[in-house]
Amino acid sequence: TLRSTDIYKLEEWILRETTLSSLFPDREINNIYFETDRYTSAIDNIDGVSKRTKVRYRWYGLPVISNGSLEFKRKRNNEGWKEQYPVLLQEEDSSSYKQIIRNISNNLPLKRKIEFSSYNLPFILNSYSRKYYSTDDKKIRVTVDSSIVAFDQRWSIDINRIKRITLPSIIIVEFKFSIEDKKRAIQLLNRFPFRISKHSKYITSVLHV
Repeated sequence: TLRSTDIYKLEEWILRETTLSSLFPDREINNIYFETDRYTSAIDNIDGVSKRTKVRYRWYGLPVISNGSLEFKRKRNNEGWKEQYPVLLQEEDSSSYKQIIRNISNNLPLKRKIEFSSYNLPFILNSYSRKYYSTDDKKIRVTVDSSIVAFDQRWSIDINRIKRITLPSIIIVEFKFSIEDKKRAIQLLNRFPFRISKHSKYITSVLHV
């Protein structure tokens, strides 16, 4: 987690001190996080439960919801992974959360449709700009998220970009690699000129609601 004013120092480090290069053009990312009626995902994350799941719908580009994917982000002890399911959203099926949820569900296999039925509460909508970098062999990837905004979706019948959540002005840098490339990644992280810590954009938004 970096202050927004650290972006120039970060870019200079990437350019001068690493072999990282831009992977592909910057993208705008939008996410809707869904919760159970007991807010299980948020509570489990805050409590540090070793076995937990977050459910979100992600699309790219304009803020208007469009085709994307439903993601189940799993965490089991120190291992984390994503299960992604493509979703085709028609404009006429996106005018309310009731329609959005029904349309997402219709795109899921039966097992995930049953699981998603427990996550029927849209809670947080967030959007941000993402830069992508990688090593030449693409074994280690680095993402840089900035201009992060979030909105409270509770009690909204459709997507709400009015109830904005006040967030700290920060940049999120994430290093992504497989277990086989952990040694190389640690060597890169050891040269990272900022303090390293864990961060969840979702939980930060939840804590500032």
